[in-house]
Amino acid sequence: FDQFLEQISGGWHDGAASVEVEEVMRSCGGAVQGVKDRGVYLNRADDGFVHFNCGSYCWGPTQLDDVRKSVMASLAFSSQERTVFTMDTFPLGSEDSFEVSQMQRDSSGHSKAQAKEDEGLVPLAMSLQ
Repeated sequence: FDQFLEQISGGWHDGAASVEVEEVMRSCGGAVQGVKDRGVYLNRADDGFVHFNCGSYCWGPTQLDDVRKSVMASLAFSSQERTVFTMDTFPLGSEDSFEVSQMQRDSSGHSKAQAKEDEGLVPLAMSLQ
């Protein structure tokens, strides 16, 4: 989970809005429990949340039924660029909504991975291209 956090944490923007992806700590202290991205809390213990060391993730329901569900995915193309997909699904007969945002790293903030790269310490996930 640490490599994922290095890639995703920090400031992002899509030209119109800025987003801060933040680590969320356990309330009792200790380890990072998840991240908050675009107002959504992504708990690493949640079966519907799958993360990858490169900074990509997907989040959604583990089952589909007749209730509105949200699905969110972030595909990391480097430590500086990612594409975020969000979709709300509704029961049959209703309209679904779909949104795609191309996010860039804020110039004021680098990811932890970028800071290591700047120091000459290239993380394994970054060197496998």
